[in-house]
Amino acid sequence: MQDTLTHDRFQALIDQQVNLCIGDVELPATVVEVSARNRHGDAERDPFSVILVTDSGENHGQQIYTLKHDKLGELDLFLVPLGPKGDGMSYEAIIT
Repeated sequence: MQDTLTHDRFQALIDQQVNLCIGDVELPATVVEVSARNRHGDAERDPFSVILVTDSGENHGQQIYTLKHDKLGELDLFLVPLGPKGDGMSYEAIIT
């Protein structure tokens, strides 16, 4: 899993669709931004953030979502809603 959660792996997904799953609900979303964050202490990797925008404007709250993608497989990520963006809702994950 550590190798999967890298800035470069997510950067390659910009403008690609993923699915966010919460129980039986599956939300199509697009990876719209991947940004480097400042490294603190002796962290094993450089932290980064990922912004995703769902196709639906419904806010499902901050919680753990399962992200599904053909190349990444399935990953559990804690996502925080940032607010509406166009017709959808934007969410952010911080990977440390």
